[in-house]
Formats: sequence, structure tokens, C-alpha cells
Amino acid sequence: MSPQTYFREGDAGELRVDHLKAELTLHDGSVLTFPFAENMLPYMLPDWQPVVGVTLQDHSVLCDQPLIHMSVADETNQNLTSAQKELLKWHWKLGHGHFGWIQRLASTKNRRTILETKYSQ
Repeated sequence: MSPQTYFREGDAGELRVDHLKAELTLHDGSVLTFPFAENMLPYMLPDWQPVVGVTLQDHSVLCDQPLIHMSVADETNQNLTSAQKELLKWHWKLGHGHFGWIQRLASTKNRRTILETKYSQ
């Protein structure tokens, strides 16, 4: 989800981040709270009100729902091609670098490929 796009489209909303959590205020004023996982990325537990400071390990103790790990780059995602998933993984590995830059690194058009991928062209 892109909060920036959500805010722009609705001309409302807010995202606040502190050292413990991220709070997303929606157009209608309701607030969604996302505590941080150990990797410092926010997460949300399904059908359960998150509590600040709860770790992923705490989830299994506090809630009888299975923990869901989802990634758009997962092999089961049929919305992206294998090449797109590999590009996305490199985007993450290279500090969220621009996709065009990453594609140029993987390109063989200049006879020198800097980034070896399964789908280099």
C-alpha cells in the first residue's frame, strides 16, 4: 500500500511513526496501528487489535490465528512474472534502488553485465 497515493486520492489521512509503531489515520478518521517486527518493519495481525511492543513470537501466544507471512515476490503470486519478482527482490537488496537503474545493471546490451540475473537481457 502506498500511503502517499491513498492520501492524495482521498485528500485526507495521516501516517505517524514513532519508535514503537506506525499509525495510519484513514479518511473516515479511524486509526490502524501497526507495531514493528524485529526487522523494524510494521506488521498487522489479522482480525486482532495489535498491541504496541508485541513481537511476532508473542503473536502465537496471544492469538490462536496462524501468523501469515506474505510477500508479493512469493512464487505463489501469479500477479507478477518470474522476471518481475526477481527485479523486485533486487530492488529490495539494493536499498530500494530505482527499477530502471537495476534493469541497466542487469542489461547485457553494453556487453558488460554488472548484475547477473536469470532474466538478464
